[in-house]
Amino acid sequence: MLGVVCPDEVAVELLPKHGQDDKFMEEYGGIDLRQVEWELQDWHADELNRVSVLGRMKERVEGVAENLPYWASAYEGHGDRWGWNTRGTWLTPPLVIGEDLLGIAGGGWRLVEGHTRLGALKGYLQNGVIGPRSKHSVWVGRRRALSEGSE
Repeated sequence: MLGVVCPDEVAVELLPKHGQDDKFMEEYGGIDLRQVEWELQDWHADELNRVSVLGRMKERVEGVAENLPYWASAYEGHGDRWGWNTRGTWLTPPLVIGEDLLGIAGGGWRLVEGHTRLGALKGYLQNGVIGPRSKHSVWVGRRRALSEGSE
């Protein structure tokens, strides 16, 4: 894949859904995926609640948080794609990247994929179904460290 190395789960979440999406490419197309390394981590709900969300996607996140019964029934009707009722978390970890990859200084994180999942987390957190220190898996993309001898 042109030198891009990433876990299969990340490729499945990112490339088919967004590789041909013009708006997504405008927003994230400047990132050289060959320079991103991915790691599966467990983050606390309160950490995930603070990740930044692209402006056009904030409405989606907030809409899911405010309408959990609708979204839960929509997803549970397709097998256990929702996961919250059986596992207390999502089934597929969302993707976040370091904002430095977007030229934003400060060490923040940006949600790239998983807006419905983050909305569910926010809603369940607001309703006290999960606690702020509950842990949830997330794929974290950050700038690949330069190896010795590279320029």
